[in-house]
Amino acid sequence: PEALAAGLPVLVSPRVGAGVDLVRDGYNGTRVTTDADWDEALLRYRDEGVVERQGVRARVVGEEMSAEKAAPWLIEVLGTGGAGPARSFVADAWTRAFARVAD
Repeated sequence: PEALAAGLPVLVSPRVGAGVDLVRDGYNGTRVTTDADWDEALLRYRDEGVVERQGVRARVVGEEMSAEKAAPWLIEVLGTGGAGPARSFVADAWTRAFARVAD
């Protein structure tokens, strides 16, 4: 999350649990599963344009997934006895992020 908030696209493996929530492949980073995927991803990130585009998106995702955004959502959920928002924080954060970044 810190790398995203700093505007860095990230590469994550399936062993990174938060990767499923924080990274959309090709949007703000890359999910890699095989050695060939790592090789391809590293080559892709030699392109400064890719790094720049995904870095802008990464920063927005990092901001939308921040503790500052999560805390009010959690307070609302706890204040309603768990009967708070029907959607998850992660889904809402992605909706906000996509709305902020027009491709």
